[in-house]
Amino acid sequence: MSFAHSIAESLAGFARTPRARRIGWWILGVIAAIGVIGFLVVPPIAKHYLVAALSKELKREVTIESLRFNPYTLAVTVRGFVMKDRAGPEPALTFEELYVNASLGSLFRLAPVLDQIRLVKPHLRIVRNEDKTYNLQDLIDEALNKPKTEGPPPRLALYNIELADGRIDFDDRPERNQHSVTEIRIGIPFISTIPTHAEIDVQPLLAAKVNGAPFQLTGETRPFHDTRQTTLKIDLDALQLPKYFDYSPVPLKFKLPSGQLDTKLTLTFTGA
Repeated sequence: MSFAHSIAESLAGFARTPRARRIGWWILGVIAAIGVIGFLVVPPIAKHYLVAALSKELKREVTIESLRFNPYTLAVTVRGFVMKDRAGPEPALTFEELYVNASLGSLFRLAPVLDQIRLVKPHLRIVRNEDKTYNLQDLIDEALNKPKTEGPPPRLALYNIELADGRIDFDDRPERNQHSVTEIRIGIPFISTIPTHAEIDVQPLLAAKVNGAPFQLTGETRPFHDTRQTTLKIDLDALQLPKYFDYSPVPLKFKLPSGQLDTKLTLTFTGA
């Protein structure tokens, strides 16, 4: 049964007089108009402006295959995203689908409240050039050079964040080497700076294959506890640090000729 049909049946139940029936049909007409505008008018306009804004901001060609908006559930689905590399026609970042479901609480709290965020098959291609800069170096430098803002963090609440089947390909041209991180899965129950309530369905998770070797971090969450406490356990054994410090996209003011990291770390998230 459709949403509009359900509303029509509900209105028919109490519309016993001609005046009440007219009001009911006016309400139904407004709801139908919202649906037509939301499903048919908003997506092409939003897609056009989103592509133009991202292309300008990222200084790279951006294309989107399709964008859908459900005005009744406040859900947005973006499919077929491609951001090309600045130096050539190869894509630097793609993803198959991004699904974002906003909450009506965003209107009442005057801050973004998202009940679900799901990113499917993102693929990031990183190239380290011969001068040890990166194909995304301008974006990295711009982010690092932005002035720091003082004050409290922005008000937002993000729930049920998922990344499925991600991939990162790293082309290390100075070392003539290729690295890949495949089958990336990430689950983050929530990130919130404002008190709100939402159903938490995602368990803490970070899993991938690094150059074919499995890697996985898991945790647990207590969604019905007062603080919605969530923990993520990280165990590292003899991680060779110099090998990875050399890949820093920003100049380091120190050298690390040798060193390794062993840790048993438990990260705990709590929310109001």
